[in-house]
Amino acid sequence: MIVVDTGDAAGNPLGPSHPYVMLEVHRRTAPEEEIGPQLGALGIQPADVRWGVQTHLHIDHDGGLKYFPEAEILVSAGA
Repeated sequence: MIVVDTGDAAGNPLGPSHPYVMLEVHRRTAPEEEIGPQLGALGIQPADVRWGVQTHLHIDHDGGLKYFPEAEILVSAGA
């Protein structure tokens, strides 16, 4: 299985004083809205995902990488 972009995470690892966090449009992602629980509700386990394709490495696109420790993550050098 392939996942394209892993979505946002509920917590923000950058911290409240990071410029991106201070200037971004405020969004709220609940833990149950993260990709891991969403796929789990469909009966898909993290081990079922062989590849993760990241279009770019913004936190709202790569926040769910933690759910796929066994997957090969693919991203272009320019991302």
